[in-house]
Amino acid sequence: MARPIRAAPCSWAFLLLFGLLLSCAGAARALPGHGDEAAVGPTVRLLAQYLAIDTTNPPGNEMTTARFLQGIIASAGLETRLFDLGNGRANLYARLPGDGSRRPVVLLHHMDVVPADTRFWTVPPFSGRLAGGRLYGRGAIDMKTMGIVELQAMLELARSGKRLPRDLIYLAVADEEEGSLGAKAFLRDHADLVRDAEFLINEGQTILADGQGRVKRYLVAVGEKTNLWLDLVFRGPTGHGSLPLAGSAIERLGQAAERLRARPPGFRVSPAIRDYLDLLLADVDVTRLPGHQADLGSSLANPLFLRAIAANPRIRASLQDTISLTRLRAGDKINTIPNEAVLGLDCRLLPGTDPGRFLADLRRLLRDLDVEIRVVDTPAVATTSFSPADSAFMNALRETAARFDPGVPVTPVLLLSTTDSVFFRAQGIHCYGFEPYALTEAEYDLAHGNDESFPVAQLDRAVARLVDLLSRL
Repeated sequence: MARPIRAAPCSWAFLLLFGLLLSCAGAARALPGHGDEAAVGPTVRLLAQYLAIDTTNPPGNEMTTARFLQGIIASAGLETRLFDLGNGRANLYARLPGDGSRRPVVLLHHMDVVPADTRFWTVPPFSGRLAGGRLYGRGAIDMKTMGIVELQAMLELARSGKRLPRDLIYLAVADEEEGSLGAKAFLRDHADLVRDAEFLINEGQTILADGQGRVKRYLVAVGEKTNLWLDLVFRGPTGHGSLPLAGSAIERLGQAAERLRARPPGFRVSPAIRDYLDLLLADVDVTRLPGHQADLGSSLANPLFLRAIAANPRIRASLQDTISLTRLRAGDKINTIPNEAVLGLDCRLLPGTDPGRFLADLRRLLRDLDVEIRVVDTPAVATTSFSPADSAFMNALRETAARFDPGVPVTPVLLLSTTDSVFFRAQGIHCYGFEPYALTEAEYDLAHGNDESFPVAQLDRAVARLVDLLSRL
């Protein structure tokens, strides 16, 4: 069980001192080699300090980051609880009370980051360096920037003295990039702290900008696929490569691969992502596609039309449970037929798909090939669902978009990967993947890449958008 460490009033002075000392230490490393540091605002400085803390996972070491954030929050007089997960890992919880007339909203982010290979970076990945209007550091996109934007929005609302209808819960968790230890431990041991929450805001999608910085669309992840990782293990006769053997392990593996490629698509169209399909088809003359009907809604009921639009890989992955062949392991000598061959599958399941039924269908498809199906990693939860695209959250977001970016549409999307939101959706919380800053697709794709960086001009406006959104909820 995670061991809670509550920040009592008498410890705030210590936490403030700790936070300031750590901030100063981070500032000594962050923002180097730039001539206008004095003009840099507090949000930029906080993010630079956060990026300078190495939380590469493994091993994570999120305790240092959790204490850094805790010191900042506690200095504002807010309740904080730090949960020690052992081995230098931790979760952080904080709460800004509202008037209780509406259910709380959770501001979630993860503190860990993926490894960075310094050989391919032009700046140290944990420097928090500011150059050319961008802050560089592992986690700048995924997802320390979101953590600072959420923090600053909560603190701004606390300083305003305005009492919101909802409590705001700030939750920073460990280990999202590996096994989601943080989210699982929190919900196992402290689910009561968020049980009454109605909404949760997390990573997932952002505001899409074009190459000139013009805002084009607000993207919001209302659902996400879950992963099911499998190994197909084939065994058969072995011998010299000069004498081909019928029914060998590799031969049957090849037959299985062909069946997986040719399996029926099983398309499912969720109303929640109808607008997203409109976006993905924006540059396509759908009237020329096979199976097109009077309108898109009617067309989506036609299997011929679905097959045609599924030529787009992203559309195809949004409409079906997918199976990717990702690894192959067999013999190590070119002149020997191996007695075992293993094919790795990365299966991504749509919201609503039952993993047990999916596995049963797979076994039926391959039943005559004498294959052992090993489950390498099960889905994070038994099944996932969509959060409603017509909720109070989505209505408030549309109002925020109209204020900051008039005429820009808000589009619900399906996230093809998995975040910690799946665990909180399973608790009945409506989770939305929305990061309130405008990025180009190329900028967003810097996540997990070399020279990951964030345009600092977006920070203050992102905080303002989130403050506005939370005020409308």
